[in-house]
Amino acid sequence: IIPTRDQVSLLRQGIESIFDKTAYKNYSILIVDNGSEDSETLAYLKSLRSNPKVQILDDSAPFNFSRINNRAVQA
Repeated sequence: IIPTRDQVSLLRQGIESIFDKTAYKNYSILIVDNGSEDSETLAYLKSLRSNPKVQILDDSAPFNFSRINNRAVQA
C-alpha cells in the first residue's frame, strides 16, 4: 500500500525500486491517490494503470493517513 499525493518523484522512485529490485513474483502494489492535481503525477499514475501488478485507488476525501490505509486494506 502506497498512499500518495502530488509527489511523483518519490512515487516513481518507490515504484521503480520495487520493479527493479524485487525477486518475488507474486506481489501487487496498491497506490492510494489522495487527490493529486499535478499533471506529471496524473500522467505517471495513468501510465501505471495498464500494469497488472498495480492497482490505483482514487480517494479525494480530506487527508487522514489511517483512513486512507484502512480503505486500502478493505479494497
